[in-house]
Amino acid sequence: MAKKYLVIVLSIWFLPALLYAEDQARVDTLTYILSEIQVQAARDMVTEADAPFSVFVRTRTPLEQNLEPGTSFAHLASGVPGLWINDRHNDALGERMSIRGMGWRAAFGVRGIQVLMDDIPLTVPDGQTVMDIVDPSMIQQMEIIRGPSSSFWGNASGGTLFLSTRPASFEPLMRVRLYGGSHGTYHGLASGTWLRDQRRYHVSASYLERDGFRDHSGHSILRLSGSMEWNLSQESTLQFTGAFVDAPDTRHPGALTLDEINTDRTKAADAFKNASAGKSWRQGQVGVRLQSETGAGLIRAGVYGISRSLHNPLPFADIEVDRWVAGSRISLERQAESWWTWAVGVDASIQSDNRVNYAYAEDDFNRADRTIDQRETVLNGAGYVRAG
Repeated sequence: MAKKYLVIVLSIWFLPALLYAEDQARVDTLTYILSEIQVQAARDMVTEADAPFSVFVRTRTPLEQNLEPGTSFAHLASGVPGLWINDRHNDALGERMSIRGMGWRAAFGVRGIQVLMDDIPLTVPDGQTVMDIVDPSMIQQMEIIRGPSSSFWGNASGGTLFLSTRPASFEPLMRVRLYGGSHGTYHGLASGTWLRDQRRYHVSASYLERDGFRDHSGHSILRLSGSMEWNLSQESTLQFTGAFVDAPDTRHPGALTLDEINTDRTKAADAFKNASAGKSWRQGQVGVRLQSETGAGLIRAGVYGISRSLHNPLPFADIEVDRWVAGSRISLERQAESWWTWAVGVDASIQSDNRVNYAYAEDDFNRADRTIDQRETVLNGAGYVRAG
C-alpha cells in the first residue's frame, strides 16, 4: 500500500514538469516563422502574395540539387504551371522553351520570353535568348512570370524567367558532385561559398561530356560562374557577377527520314556527317549592380556586358558570328505612404553582330566563296512607371 501511495505522489510531483517539457518540445519542433520570398522577376521587390500577376517561384532544395541529373531544363520545369520545355536531345540546337504557348515557333534559341540569370539579361536586344551559358544543375531558384506583365522587362510578351545561381545562405560550404551514365555521359560539378569581412563569395564550375545516342552527336562543354556581394554600408550593397562557357565541339547529326529511322535510328544524316556539321562557341558575361537605400528611395543601378563567338558549319553554309552586347538599368522605388508605393526606371542596351557565311564546298567542306558579310546593330531603350 505504501508503494502505491508513493507512485501517486511522485506522479503528481513530476506531472507539471513533464507537461512543460512536452509543451516546449511542441513549440520548438512545430512552430517556425519563415521570411517571405521576394520575387525579383517582377522588377520590384514584391512577394508572391502581393504580386498582382501570375507568378511562380521554385527554390531547389539541397537534396534536389544533389540528386537531379541537371543536364536539361526539362527536369527543372517539371510541375511548373505554364512552362513547357522540349529537350530535343540535340545540343547543337538546344532546348525549345514556351510559356503559355509563346515561343514554340522558334527553330533555335528562345523567342518571346525574357530570361535573366543573376540580374544579367540573357535575352539580347533583338529578342533572342541563348540558354547554353546556364548549367541547369547550378540553378538555385527559378521565378516565372506568365503573361503580358512580363513586358516590364522588354520585348517579351510570353513571360519572364528569372534564374539565380546564388545560394540562399552564404555560410561556408563546399559541394562536389560526379556522375556518369549511358552513351558516354560524364558530368562533374564543384561549387563553394564563403564569407570574408563584409563580402560574400560564390563560385561554381561544371564540365559535361557525352557521345550521344546517335552517331555524330557528341558534346562537351565547360561552364564557370561566380558572384561577390559587398556590403558597403547598412544601406548599400555592391554586387559583381560573371559567367563563362566554352563548348569546343558540339556535333549535329541532322534529321532522318522515316525509312532511315526504321532501318537505324542511331545513324547520322549523311549530309551532316560529311560536312562535319555542328557548332563551337564561347561566351562570357559580367555585370555590376548597386543597390542603395537613400532619402529619395531605393535606388538600383546596374551595367552588364556580353561577348559571344560562334562557328556553325552546316551542309549548306559555314557560319561565323561574333557578338557583343552592353546594357544598363536604373530604377527608383519609394514607399510614398503606408499603403502604396511608386517606382520609375529606364533601360538601355545595344547589340552588334558580325556575321559571315561561306558557301559549302564539296571537297571535304573547305571554305568556298563568301556569301554573306554583314553587321547587324540593334538599339533598345525603354522606361516604365508603376504605382500601387
